[in-house]
Amino acid sequence: MLSNSSSDWALKIFKKKAFDAQNPGEIPIAYLGKKLGAEYLAVYSASTGYKPTWDFGGTIWVAYNLLGSYAFTSSHDLRISAVNLIQIPLVFEGEYKLFFKPPKWFPDYEIKVWEYTGEIPQQQTEINIDLSDFSAQLLTAIAELQASLQLILDKLDMEPPPPEPPDLEPPTVQQQEFFFFQ
Repeated sequence: MLSNSSSDWALKIFKKKAFDAQNPGEIPIAYLGKKLGAEYLAVYSASTGYKPTWDFGGTIWVAYNLLGSYAFTSSHDLRISAVNLIQIPLVFEGEYKLFFKPPKWFPDYEIKVWEYTGEIPQQQTEINIDLSDFSAQLLTAIAELQASLQLILDKLDMEPPPPEPPDLEPPTVQQQEFFFFQ
């Protein structure tokens, strides 16, 4: 479980941008200017033109440098004027970059990104079992079962029934009469 203590979160990105009201339209995706490496981020998105009916606060894109180009590995939609907790898929070693795509109706935006610097609880991802003991126990159990089954069959003085011989008679074909009219 992550800590919600402010000492475990470090503000890494704070960016504001206003757009030209004379040229409304599609707002380009923006690089947020820093490389990050944390698995957990808190992201806040806001706009001074915020309306109570707005819920969507934009999209964060995660990109790793892969073979000289950026490979976008995930995207996360943000709620406006709220802190959004994001777990970044750490698919490659090293740092990643964040890009932000604000909604086209934003006249401006403010975005803040905090990295989680606190202790991350370790999850057990490996289970080490000594299979040599397990296989020996399994073989012993199978041998005991076979011996018990043989004792039961001996007490009942039973042998498995012989298989039934296959039906060797050829299938019969019914003969039908056909009448032709002219």
